[in-house]
Amino acid sequence: METKGFPDLQKLYGLMGAPQNVALWAHINFGHNYNAVTRAHIYGWFQRALPPRLAADRLVEREYPLLKQEQLTVWTKSNPAPAGGDDFERKLLKWWHDDAQAHSPRRRTPRTPSAVGRGGH
Repeated sequence: METKGFPDLQKLYGLMGAPQNVALWAHINFGHNYNAVTRAHIYGWFQRALPPRLAADRLVEREYPLLKQEQLTVWTKSNPAPAGGDDFERKLLKWWHDDAQAHSPRRRTPRTPSAVGRGGH
């Protein structure tokens, strides 16, 4: 990251007159770069770059209790999951398409060769 990719981003942001809008915190000692140390840097960067500004204590991660499977799902015996599968998805996509077409402000009918000759669409 430090030698491949980030230097190019620095040049690009410099050309745009915004070198302060790109940063790198490479903590490669972790198994991945989405770790608590890197996130702390990112929260501070967001604080400087994006409104609204938050109180410092709001930028510190806190522990959350782990929820059980029953607490993580809305589907239960009394509230079963809706039907699914390929047929359901096809019907749903067709309904979305038809609804979008019906509410489109500029519905157009495709031009056909016979309609063009008559001056129609």
